[in-house]
Parts: sequence; C-alpha cells; structure tokens
Amino acid sequence: MLASKLKFNRKNFMNLFEKIKKMPKRQQLLIGLFTLIIVAGIGFFIWAAVTGRIKPFAAIVGQISNTATVTYQNSTGTTRTATSNTVLTDIVTNSPNPVSGLATTATSSSQINLSWIDNSTDETGFKIERATPNCASTFSLITTTAANTTTYQNTGLTASTNYCYQVKATNAGGDSMASNQAQATTQGGTTTINLTITLQGRTNYSTSGTTLKIYPVGGTTPVFTKTDITTDAAGHGTFTITPLAAGNYDFKVKPSYFLTQKIANLSFVNPLTLNYTNGFRGGDLNNDDMINTIDFAQLNGKWGQSDLVADINQDGIVNSIDFALLNFNWFVQGQ
Repeated sequence: MLASKLKFNRKNFMNLFEKIKKMPKRQQLLIGLFTLIIVAGIGFFIWAAVTGRIKPFAAIVGQISNTATVTYQNSTGTTRTATSNTVLTDIVTNSPNPVSGLATTATSSSQINLSWIDNSTDETGFKIERATPNCASTFSLITTTAANTTTYQNTGLTASTNYCYQVKATNAGGDSMASNQAQATTQGGTTTINLTITLQGRTNYSTSGTTLKIYPVGGTTPVFTKTDITTDAAGHGTFTITPLAAGNYDFKVKPSYFLTQKIANLSFVNPLTLNYTNGFRGGDLNNDDMINTIDFAQLNGKWGQSDLVADINQDGIVNSIDFALLNFNWFVQGQ
C-alpha cells in the first residue's frame, strides 16, 4: 500500500515537472523565483525561532506564560516553593553555621545562665531549646533570641531541678544543626550562710540575737533581714535563708551591743561565706549603732557591777577596761 502511494506521488511529481518544462521560459523563471522565495522564507523563520529572534504569536499576546514554579528542599529537609518568570538563580538560602561551646551555670534556685559561640554571620536569631530532667528527654523551644546574641538567662525555674539545653542558629533557610548539649541543676530551695565574727575586747565570741541585713549594692533599704543569728565561742554561725536573685549585694552584720560592719559588693552564691574578723567595735550599749554619751551614762550606771550589757569584755564586772573600750570607740558610728 505504502509502495503504491510513493509510486503515485513520484508519478505526479514527474508529470508536474514535464509540464513545467513545456512552459515558456518566462513562466519557468517566475515559478523558480517564487519557489526560491518560499524556501528562503521557511528557512528564515526556522533560524529566527531557533536563535530566539522571534517568539510564537501566542506568547506575544499573552497566551503562553514562561512563569516557572519550583519546589525544592533546603539543607534541613524543609520543603519550599519558589516562583519566577526569569531565570531561576540563587533561590536557596543556606541555613547558618551551628553554634558551639554552649555552657550553662546555675546562679540560683530559679535561674540558669547560658553562653555560646556565634559561628555565623547570616543568622536572624538563635532558638533556645530545653529538656528536663535530662538530655535524653524531649527538647522544647523556650525562646528565640535576636541575631548576634551569645548569652541567655533562663529564669523562673524550679529549685533543685536539672535542665538540659541546646541552641540552634536560624534564618530564612532554616535552622542549623543543634549545638552541643549542656545541663545544670538549679540550686536548692535555701541558701546556706557560713558566718564568722570576732568581737573587740573578748576571747569568747558567742552571741545570740546577731542581725544580718542584705542590701542592693549602695542601697539603704534591705531586701532581707534576719535578727536571731547565734554564734559559738569561736564566732562561727551557720544558717539558711531563702535564696535571693543572682547578683551582688552589701551584707551588714550587727552583734548586739556592737557596731555594724559591712561587706560590700559581694556575689550572692550558695553556700555563702561571710567573714568579719577585724573585730566588731564594742560599747553600743543602747544598740543605736553609735557610741556616745547615752552609752557612757548606761555604763557609768552599772559601774562595779556584773552586767551582761555594760560588761563589754565579759570579764564579770563593769570597770575601767570596759570604759577604755567605750572611750576608744567614742563617737564612732556603724557602717
């Protein structure tokens, strides 16, 4: 069948060719010129289409769109979609470099401080994730910090509880790999204070009713007061208090009938050691934190007697030794 068709077409072509040969020369020339123009035109349009010199008519009138939609996964496996009607370049934003050197410090019964090293320049922030009671537990996002941050204070925690942390740098490209894990246990529900004192004119430093007041650094209003501290003969006393917020404080101690002494700008830690070994000045018999005529009058009224208050050196009698101590501290005021 196909062979007969080819034969038929070839026969028709040969008949057409014979007819053209019999035409006058002028008609032959016109047919040849017309055929050349058609072939050249077809060749031109093929070349222009291939080289982009022309576009299909449908594209010109807006019937064909060259907008492309690309779905891809970034380095963390997150699926994203980008749409463009131009050449698609640089459509993937890399996630930032992971942080390193994560460290944790428990500063109180309710706070843990974090620090880390920022190894990227293109992060938009850092994701802080926490797990409890250990690093094998499920991590949950607790906050996202600003870019270029390298510390975080996690407050409002439970006393005597272990917390584990990891940090991820983040940007539009996704999250970095998690940092190393670091954990810390919040301090107990109480802070232990170890107090040591010495008293001027005495060798036995036992006291009862000694007062401790804790102030913000440079402040005048105490944030904590305890008035029932006792010390042994060596001047040692140990007790517990409710923890204060992490930071530095001024610590003032006043044994009864002695002037106040201060340890300034000391960090509140657990346990806390307070050493007052310079000798508290004696003679404040009325406990107004100043040695003056009121104290002298009280001592003078007990002269030659056994009195626990006026007998500053506690040798069993109020005498010239006690007067000498009071006189040495005359008009001195507590710190």
